Amino acid sequence: GPARLLAAEAECHVVAMELQRDIHEMATSLTKRCRLDELVRHSHGDILHCDMSTIGAGPGSFDAVVSWLVFLHISDKHSLFSKCNEMLKVKQGKLFCDDFFML
Repeated sequence: GPARLLAAEAECHVVAMELQRDIHEMATSLTKRCRLDELVRHSHGDILHCDMSTIGAGPGSFDAVVSWLVFLHISDKHSLFSKCNEMLKVKQGKLFCDDFFML
């Protein structure tokens, strides 16, 4: 998926969050088979209820938050964007979202 593509092409570290356990386990296995497990860390959970200190290097440590077809499934947009903002580096972080939703 996108996490492996980003890691392979940009040689960056990626945290991939997945809500559904079976998809999380399949993605983790595929990442290992692709030998990208040094760059991609999979996390199972809900972004609205996750403890930011357990994701990556913690709050304010991410260069970017990217999402493909996820935000439309989260009805509480205020909490979603607040959580994304919490994750990003101050004044340097970027948010990329490719989705169908209304603000």
